[in-house]
Amino acid sequence: NTKIESFFKEKHVHIFENKELGLSDILNRYKDYKIFLVDDQLGVLRLAKKIRPSISTIWVKRGPHAEKQKEIEGFIPDSMILNLRELICIIDSNMINYAKKS
Repeated sequence: NTKIESFFKEKHVHIFENKELGLSDILNRYKDYKIFLVDDQLGVLRLAKKIRPSISTIWVKRGPHAEKQKEIEGFIPDSMILNLRELICIIDSNMINYAKKS
């Protein structure tokens, strides 16, 4: 319903069964770009932040995984959304701020 796929090229959307195993390779593939990682698991977002501190982490706080998540001491995602429709505004505003810094 969000039509979010129209904002991303398929080759830049990566879905894994075991995210932790593929995360480092994917983040290194995009080392020269601004990266937004969207996930419903705080552990994955924290790991991504450890690998690449400049990444923007967005926690989708909905669904079965999100409901089971407990806060991780010392980690706060950059953004939190309840609905994927909110994602476009977050990315858009982040890119405007990123362009101003560059």
